[in-house]
This record gives sequence, structure tokens and C-alpha cells, in this order.
Amino acid sequence: MNSTILDVFKSRNINGEFSGTVIHFYSFSYEGKDDTWYKGEIFPVMSLKTPLEKGKGIRVSIWTFPAEKEKELKEMILDLLPLESTALLKPSFAAYNSHIDRAILCCTPCTSNMTSWIAKQVQIPSDSYLQEDSKNMIRSILNLSKVMWDLGYACDGLDDPQSFIMMDSNVKLLPFGIRKRQF
Repeated sequence: MNSTILDVFKSRNINGEFSGTVIHFYSFSYEGKDDTWYKGEIFPVMSLKTPLEKGKGIRVSIWTFPAEKEKELKEMILDLLPLESTALLKPSFAAYNSHIDRAILCCTPCTSNMTSWIAKQVQIPSDSYLQEDSKNMIRSILNLSKVMWDLGYACDGLDDPQSFIMMDSNVKLLPFGIRKRQF
């Protein structure tokens, strides 16, 4: 495997003052379900002797997809680079995993899905206003949808709780439903 990594470094023609190559190893336990995310870790490789110890990596969330979606996932990541919003779950990388014959998408870590988060919330009395954190969640998604629209993107499924994930008390839109608008 070390020779494969060295070949990558040798074969890349990287020019520019601020460019380079980064290699990450990732780890997660696949349980055969593809409608959920898995807790995982990535391990940035600074040298060939970097130890890869469980629990010592950077926490991430990993989704799995059919293998033929790998190219589409990589294109999605490139498309989403200009979108700057705290309400978007940013993908890091996509890759093909030969062990499970699936494409994987690695994103920033999540803490719960939106449906289970909603189920844990206390009902607001009908004569009360929304709490401030609830208002902020709604504002962040509305602002993201405006930024997406202005940059030529649309999002399918904004009315579906499955299109969102929670990161502590912050709502994040999953990147899977974002697409370039057809003009």
C-alpha cells in the first residue's frame, strides 16, 4: 500500500503556491443499512508512519450509496464548494469502498436525525411564540435556500424532515437533494 501512496504523490503535477496533496484514511462500521448515516473517523496522513488508532481520528458522518453514484457524489462536492452556509452539512469527500461495494460520502459529524430530534422536543403551547433557537433554525434554512437560489441551485425535499440532520442544536440540510437549477 505504501507504494500506491507514493505513486499518487509522484504522478500529480501540482503547481501553485498554495496547492498540495492530502490523503485521508477513513474508518466506520457498515451495518448494511443505506438509509442512515454511520459514525466514523478520518485519519489525515502526514507521513507513511502515521499511526491509525481508533478514537484518535477526526469524527465524521458517513453515508453509503450504490457504487455507480461515486462520480455523481464527487461532482456534487465540487458544485457545493461555493455555498457558504452554516445550515449546510458540508461533504468532505466521496470514494468507492471495495469492501462493501458501495460509494461513500464523508461529511462533518452529526448527532441525530431530524425526526428523532423533533420527537424529543417539548410541545409549545398554542398561545406562545417560537423559542429563539427555533427561530434561528428556520432563519438559517431560509437564508441557505436564498443563497442556493442566487447561485443557481435548488433543493428538493425541504418539506421532508429526512432532508435534515442535527448537529447538536443546529439544523443542517443534507447535500443529497441540492442540484443545479435548469434554466
